[in-house]
Amino acid sequence: MRNFWFLMVSVFIVAPFASENIVVAQTGAGNANATLETTDLEAPLVAILRSNAAEAEIAIACKNLAIVGTAKAVPDLAKLLPNPRLNSWALIALEAIPGSQVDETLRQAATSLSGRELVGVINSIGVRRDAGALQILSNRMSDSDTEVVTAAANAMGRIGNLDAATILRQALQSPDKSVRFGAAEACIVCSEQLAVAGQKTAAMELLDDVRRADVPKQRMVEATRGAIVLRGNEGLPILLDTLRSNDKTIFQLGLQTIREFPSGQLEQALVGELSQTTPQRAALLIQAMSDRSADLILPTLIAAAQKGDTIVRASAIESLGRIGNDSCVDVLLTIVEENNPELSALALDSLAGLTGEAVNTQLVQRLESASVERQVALFQLIGRRRIPAMTEIESATKHANGKVRAAAIYAAGETVALDRLSWLINLAISPNQAEDQPTAFQALKAASVRMPDAEACAQEIAVAVQRSSPATASSLLEIISNVGGATALKALGKAAKSEESQLQDTATRLLGTWNSIDAAPVLLDLAKSLEQEKFRVRAIRGYIGLVRKFNMPEEQRISMCRTALETAQRPADLQLVVEVMKLYPSAGMLELAAVADKMEGLENTSAEIRKRMESKGK
Repeated sequence: MRNFWFLMVSVFIVAPFASENIVVAQTGAGNANATLETTDLEAPLVAILRSNAAEAEIAIACKNLAIVGTAKAVPDLAKLLPNPRLNSWALIALEAIPGSQVDETLRQAATSLSGRELVGVINSIGVRRDAGALQILSNRMSDSDTEVVTAAANAMGRIGNLDAATILRQALQSPDKSVRFGAAEACIVCSEQLAVAGQKTAAMELLDDVRRADVPKQRMVEATRGAIVLRGNEGLPILLDTLRSNDKTIFQLGLQTIREFPSGQLEQALVGELSQTTPQRAALLIQAMSDRSADLILPTLIAAAQKGDTIVRASAIESLGRIGNDSCVDVLLTIVEENNPELSALALDSLAGLTGEAVNTQLVQRLESASVERQVALFQLIGRRRIPAMTEIESATKHANGKVRAAAIYAAGETVALDRLSWLINLAISPNQAEDQPTAFQALKAASVRMPDAEACAQEIAVAVQRSSPATASSLLEIISNVGGATALKALGKAAKSEESQLQDTATRLLGTWNSIDAAPVLLDLAKSLEQEKFRVRAIRGYIGLVRKFNMPEEQRISMCRTALETAQRPADLQLVVEVMKLYPSAGMLELAAVADKMEGLENTSAEIRKRMESKGK
């Protein structure tokens, strides 16, 4: 990470030393010390190390040497290692410079330094993976400084060869817990290095030693996971032991490892575990199993979903929704009809989540012979899955059973296309049964807000408003307001001017909460033209609300505030305009405030605007 960062900043640091005749070879993240075509960049940096320059300047020189340094800089960098303020800067360069000279330098320092400086040197040996330093590191494992012991162990772990593994295995038996603990963490790292190098057996032996040693639980958990994964199918007994452990941490490790274990023998073994463990653990096992191959585990999940402890069934039912297919339809439908609300709801959710067109086909086909209870579930699923089945839906809206009709109407709201929207509108206006009207209006709302062509949808509803009773028309206006757009806005404006008080009431209320500046002209017109004061007040307040809520050019806001001052009649409404002016103070608003000052009750508007401008530094 340190080398990467210095690569990123190198262009800013090296630049002062560059000249027209210096060409630097292309460098990459994996080769931060690409050879330079000239050593002219290195010489002035080494000179800084040898000088009496400030330590900050020496630190910058070390950064640069991490990029351009060679063996020539090593002796001078080595002299900085005892310095507690420059130790880490020198190590940054030494870690990056290639060659055995650096390794020799670090080994020598590892035998002479102490404290933090020694820890830094040992860490750098680990970064460079210098196998020649193993004996020195082994000796440091008996150091009285715990940080040194830990650093030495970690460095051997990074070196990661067989000799390092031998030393670390011996350290695991130390009576000194600081040695054991440091060695345990290093063994995990070392095993990874050995496995990458093809020394799989040695890696497994190292992990097994950690599992048996007196070390922190976290190290034992890490070693157990590694031992299972490295062994593959041969690690199955160890995995099963974790699933049977009374230790929750170990059990959770087993659940996690299930998800990365190779397929084959595991599936059958887990089936056996389900019948032997507690319901709570079986439920968790099912969740882990369902993250694996669906083909191998699906029959087990289907069986578990149908009978047994409720918590286990619930887990299996939920899992079927994630990995199931059309083979699960009948099983889940049967569970939906059980007298168990929790499992029934879960089964319905799982049916809604099953993937594949074959599932849709099955659900529609089963309508013909389904019981009333199953028809209700099927239409709910048709709606949730957005299955195009309008022929069956339209027929069911005439069913004798109210629950079936309600489910079918819901499905219509979720599936009907624009070319059949008029049918749903007519159903809402004139339902087959009066009790179905609220459901039909809910379905119409759901259908309308998802239509891809909002204007065409609004036009259909606007036409229906004209031929409906005031109560029904008001319900349609509520829906058209949710659709939005120019056509809906026009329809609401027209309704607000109708002779029906109920339509005026609904339309002005909806326009007053319109969520677009487009409503401004309509509201202003109504504020000026409506006869009833209640509706005029709604309109002007809606107009003022638009000025307050929405972003617009300053000139437009000032103009709308001016219009509102001219149109509003009640003192309370005029005060609302002033509040908007105070919210957006400017020189233009200050000019408008002079007009407001002349109105009764608004005499201090200019002073208030000026005060707001001063508080905002305008």
